Amino acid sequence: MKSQLIEKGSMLYLGLIKIEIRRMRMPRFLIEVPHENSKASCDLAVNVFKSTGSHFLTNADFGCPDGIHKAWVTLSAKSKREALYVVPPPFRNKARAIKVRKFALEIFEKTIRPQHK
Repeated sequence: MKSQLIEKGSMLYLGLIKIEIRRMRMPRFLIEVPHENSKASCDLAVNVFKSTGSHFLTNADFGCPDGIHKAWVTLSAKSKREALYVVPPPFRNKARAIKVRKFALEIFEKTIRPQHK
């Protein structure tokens, strides 16, 4: 006989096994930082990130090799404002934080897709 997985409130039940669901994860944000389309601007961006000891530089993906002069990093933070603190001040005013989330297929089908009809 197969055990059924049943969710009730913040608990999961697998047969007689009770599992607490942890839903208090910090939100995740995609941080996007644009800079001008020139070698000097790319060099300046890297130098500013290096000189500030920024977490951003070591974890970012840069689009410069493909002609998209932006950098992106995904991180957890309490708010958009807090997420933007990882961006050095000279770039912060043009940066944006986008709240992102991964969804299980079932959740996507039930809650996300119907919003776009």
